[in-house]
Amino acid sequence: MSDQTRQNTAQNHGVPAAVSPVQAAFLAAYEASGQVTSASVAAEVDRSAHYRWLKDEPAYVAAFERSEAIAAGGLKDEARRRAVEGLRRYKFTKSGDPILHPITKEPYFEDARSDTLLLAELKAKFPDEYRERSSIDMTANLNLTSLSEEETADLERRLGLPVGPIDSSDLEGEA
Repeated sequence: MSDQTRQNTAQNHGVPAAVSPVQAAFLAAYEASGQVTSASVAAEVDRSAHYRWLKDEPAYVAAFERSEAIAAGGLKDEARRRAVEGLRRYKFTKSGDPILHPITKEPYFEDARSDTLLLAELKAKFPDEYRERSSIDMTANLNLTSLSEEETADLERRLGLPVGPIDSSDLEGEA
């Protein structure tokens, strides 16, 4: 990367200089929020501009794909944080007053972790060990002798079998 490109990229919050300053502002906001609407508000641009840029500007498309990957990484990081560290949830009485810790007299809280997010993380990292395992064993006994000739011919057509009655010459050579 040349010094000029590095300088332009730094000025555009990590977004390549091939995009306009307004586009760079939108992309930086998108990386933080992962949402077109909130990025549009932050960049002070109509959200339809984003879709127009995607349609008309190849350089913007490449920059947006990079920003999408960054936003997705942020989602993964947040999911892992909630799974492992949890969220601090303060506890309150029915009247809305905070419950105080009996020793410290500070507001009482619990760290709520997400088993669901942790399991999703495990499935992604270790699919062979944590994937859903299901199998269906289906056995059926069919008595086809009660079918009419028309029903038998229809079934043979559907199964891609030769249509018609079997005579003993068809079975010769099979043993």
